[in-house]
Amino acid sequence: MSLIFYQPMESGVGKRLRNILESVVPKDHIELYSTMDDLFERFQNPICHGKVTVIFAATRKDFHRILPLKDFLSDMNLVLILPDDSPEMMAEAHTLRPRYITWADSDFRDIEAVLKRLMALSKNCF
Repeated sequence: MSLIFYQPMESGVGKRLRNILESVVPKDHIELYSTMDDLFERFQNPICHGKVTVIFAATRKDFHRILPLKDFLSDMNLVLILPDDSPEMMAEAHTLRPRYITWADSDFRDIEAVLKRLMALSKNCF
């Protein structure tokens, strides 16, 4: 089982998040993408419908770059990390149909439990 992780730029928050991801999924099973082009290219390849994808949008600009990928994300177990919880951002985020939403300023403790559950549900997808 692998996990797709999109993080547009390396940051202290991103490193902390990646450490949590690696506590749930072995490092060699995490597909890390840092550019929208690379992520889009990855989505062009056939993937298992149970795939777990974590998208870390550190800024509103990062988040708005993700919205055009809506059709590719529809069959995935999506976890979104957003820059803020404004009503506008939440409304847009829900159009992506994520399984879970949290914010960049959280401690990410909840992400570990959510990922464990999603990975268990997707265990037959290799």
